[in-house]
Amino acid sequence: MDQGFLRGGNKLLGPDVAPGHVGIMFYNPMEYAAPVHENIFATHQHGTMAKFVEGPLLMDLPDYPKDVLQGALNLVAREAAKRGR
Repeated sequence: MDQGFLRGGNKLLGPDVAPGHVGIMFYNPMEYAAPVHENIFATHQHGTMAKFVEGPLLMDLPDYPKDVLQGALNLVAREAAKRGR
């Protein structure tokens, strides 16, 4: 968020890397955030909407496997370079 009450409140955890798994978690720890931003029936200011993070994420969904793979390859290459391999 660039402005407003939620500015700077979003958190990104990860990457969580394990054999066969790479994951991240994106969340906002503020108590009101989930009810306000997940309720599609809530009244929102003009130009704003519920699930404002989910929409763009879903639009980019087809690119996720490629992006996750590239991120994993970069991570492996970085670790290999540290070990001189």
